[in-house]
Amino acid sequence: MAAVALLFLGMTVWLQWLAGSYSSELSGYPDEPAHYVTSLMVRDYIVSGFPAHPIRYAENYYLHYPKVAFGMWGPLFPCFVGIWLLASATRASVMLCMAAITAALATTVCRVVWKQYSIEAGLVAGAALVASPFIQSSTSMVMGDNFCALLDFWACLWFARYLDTGRARHSILFGLFASLSILAKPSGVALALLPLLAVAMVRRFALLRTRAFWYPAVIVLVIAGPWQVLEFRLLAGMQREMNPGWAITLLGYAVRMLGAWIFPLVILGVIVRLVRPLQKVHFSSVWVSAGALAIAVWAYHFLLPVGSAEPRYMNPVLAPMLMFLMVGVHSVARRLPPAGMSVRIKAAAVMGVAALVFATQTFAIPRKPFTGFGEAAEALLVRPDLKDAVFLVSSEADGEGQFVSEVAMRERRPGHIVLRASKMLGQSDWRRQRYKLLHSAPEELMEYLDSIPVRAVIVQRSPSWGRLDHHQLLLETLKDYSSRFRLIGTFPARPRPPSNSRIEAYEVLGQEGRPPGKIRIEMPYTWGKTIER
Repeated sequence: MAAVALLFLGMTVWLQWLAGSYSSELSGYPDEPAHYVTSLMVRDYIVSGFPAHPIRYAENYYLHYPKVAFGMWGPLFPCFVGIWLLASATRASVMLCMAAITAALATTVCRVVWKQYSIEAGLVAGAALVASPFIQSSTSMVMGDNFCALLDFWACLWFARYLDTGRARHSILFGLFASLSILAKPSGVALALLPLLAVAMVRRFALLRTRAFWYPAVIVLVIAGPWQVLEFRLLAGMQREMNPGWAITLLGYAVRMLGAWIFPLVILGVIVRLVRPLQKVHFSSVWVSAGALAIAVWAYHFLLPVGSAEPRYMNPVLAPMLMFLMVGVHSVARRLPPAGMSVRIKAAAVMGVAALVFATQTFAIPRKPFTGFGEAAEALLVRPDLKDAVFLVSSEADGEGQFVSEVAMRERRPGHIVLRASKMLGQSDWRRQRYKLLHSAPEELMEYLDSIPVRAVIVQRSPSWGRLDHHQLLLETLKDYSSRFRLIGTFPARPRPPSNSRIEAYEVLGQEGRPPGKIRIEMPYTWGKTIER
């Protein structure tokens, strides 16, 4: 299994490399820079020897790198990544961490399928998980979706053990892994549905009267409950509205994970291992638990949606799907002629055909965009006259986050202070609602820049996204006070299609020797407080 794990790790890193993960900014998803900066904060807090109260340290860190999102998501993922980064806080290190998570999930799937069928079936299942475009996309980003999928699958396997043995320790282990999943990502709450669904499927309702069945509920309430209350308070303004159409949308994402031509084999596997045995009250616990996990994840994201239905939400479903896919493969193989040929050989042939279909119809490498924010950060950080200066960056929320994370990644922390225009020149909640402009004219904005003082301004010009009022005001200020700004550079130096945007970095002239002014970051919609320097 160690050799198998290394095989999947190598495959995962190779696909990451082809996707550009080791050379591009954290540009795959708007939340990616926040996950990285939060993990980096945990790492630096440990390395510096726990120098202050955690909240005070986080506030100071946010003042320098305003993409700390501790509390918006569970603490486990940034703590796990932060500990990983103790060895190295580089882009390569954090990408290798993401690869290790995916490889661990693929190895677990391989082991389960191997025990049920054969090593070649396990290897194909694990490789299919690594190669699925949805999994690839999450592996190429610093995101918690695959981490949550791994913990969900481990919890699922422990509940299967509990169904087989009835032992309290297996139920407790399910509760522990369920708690870890919830602490990694709120969608881990989907595991609350798994035991109820599994019991209903096998019709063993007597389990509901045993103490061991309810141990996980107590464990989750004690370990993960307090953090869920905190998250609910912080995200109270987020829209949660059930959309009936999302049920079909999420199912469509599940089909697309392996492809429409292969999905019928998954359905066949569900019929063979779940529907027919349950009708006869003869079942295998691992298949019941896997089926319950897939239904629970789908139902959670349909019944308790946040924002929108996204493909990554279905990542935990892929591991159970691959288990049932191998059932379908072997069911077809048993019916193929000649009758005297080994089922193992015929199954290998069916897997070969399925792999060919997957490679030609489904497989793709999602490329990670290269934006140029890394080049802009490097151009500013090499300037000794800008050491520990204040920068102001204006872009979309993900662009601002990319610049913040690139600065944090490249310097000894805490160093420079990066101000986000979306926080300092305008203000809105987590969903960019309740927006208001904080400065009304170029002269007022220029006075604000001088009061801090801001030594460099970074703006992204792009026709592909609507400019908010504060961004437009900053562009007007650059034009009206052109004598106060000197262009440092335009990035990326070599634009890469299909990007049609450019990043401009300006030095603000006349700020040398000015004493530090007050910086206030107001956070009324999350923590309900103000951070000041």
